[in-house]
Amino acid sequence: RSRKATINSFHSFVALFVRRLALCLFFYSMECHTVEDVASLPFTTKELEDKRRKRTGYHVFLSSYFRDYNNLTTEAKLERFGTYSEVFMESIVQKGTVAKCACSCWKSMDLEMKEAWKKRAAWLNWRGVPGKFEVVPFELGGTQQNDDGTLLKNNVIEALTIQWGKVVRNLRSCLVNKRRNEGSGKKRNQRTDYFGGAQVSIADSIIRLIDFDYLLKKVVFGNGAGSNLNFVTEVGKYTNKVTHVHIASNKRIKELLTVHSECAVSFRLRHNSSQWVSCAGKVSIVGTADCLSTIGYVMEEDEKSGCWKIQFEGINGDRMMQFKPPAYQFNIDGKFPGYYQYDDALSDDGNYKIVEYWPIRILLFREGQCKFAFNRYIFNDTTKQIDWNN
Repeated sequence: RSRKATINSFHSFVALFVRRLALCLFFYSMECHTVEDVASLPFTTKELEDKRRKRTGYHVFLSSYFRDYNNLTTEAKLERFGTYSEVFMESIVQKGTVAKCACSCWKSMDLEMKEAWKKRAAWLNWRGVPGKFEVVPFELGGTQQNDDGTLLKNNVIEALTIQWGKVVRNLRSCLVNKRRNEGSGKKRNQRTDYFGGAQVSIADSIIRLIDFDYLLKKVVFGNGAGSNLNFVTEVGKYTNKVTHVHIASNKRIKELLTVHSECAVSFRLRHNSSQWVSCAGKVSIVGTADCLSTIGYVMEEDEKSGCWKIQFEGINGDRMMQFKPPAYQFNIDGKFPGYYQYDDALSDDGNYKIVEYWPIRILLFREGQCKFAFNRYIFNDTTKQIDWNN
């Protein structure tokens, strides 16, 4: 057994040595293996059209490495990178093999060669970005002579006003016109949708994609550290491309989506009507004694205690009670998505408990449309109740 193990180890060593030798030969057979070759290498169309400006020497080297690999014939690829597969009964190039080989070549490269690739990356990063405005265009008043910026200011104000009017119309339309599958029914609690890469329960929430202009998005939701959002309680996930927002109360969503006294999510159903359409976080509540179930909506959050003031739907629509909110827990890895913990979500008197919660969900994309999930309700201004099955 000892002799057999020694022979197998020797064969493995020889196979690894031959493989590394083949990789080294491929590296030196590349189009660029000296500093002069890297400096004289013409820029490709892909490199010139790429809009990224944070590339490193390693990134540029990888592009060249894969380009040379793709120029090889099938026989040459199998000869230099192939391994025998018992499944396919033939030699194949396994996924990730080329990338590992490129990484090995970069690690074994001398400092002078690495500096050559870094200089090439620096030049690519230095170039202007195609399609990017470097200055405010002349037509908008950015470079007007004898102008104090009034033209530019007026153009920005007009653009924001037009975009906000469009957002208000779209949001109000989606709150009034519910689709058939968004109404109440036996299967409403089975509806799910994807938000921020997570499949979540949406029950009878209204799902819409709304166009939100880039500048208007900054005005309404803020930007970065100066955000109008609470990153502790309202932001579940934040990246450079998307922000996943949870809004609990009616008061809070109205604060966010109100511009100069015009609220996009609170309005009369019809002219001179006593019914008001709005939205809020929605909860399913059961009695701790009788286990009877009802629906409630989070009207506002107490700033001191953090408790929710929830108004019931239907017969008990004029009842307002205070509840401790469910705790949001991230998954085992401490990452998004998470789940809500309802163990302590009790009313002040302990007679009711929250068993399920559907927040207002918003996906704020850096580009394009934003995704909203609203829980609509209709409040009767005469009876001071939330209408049943609105």
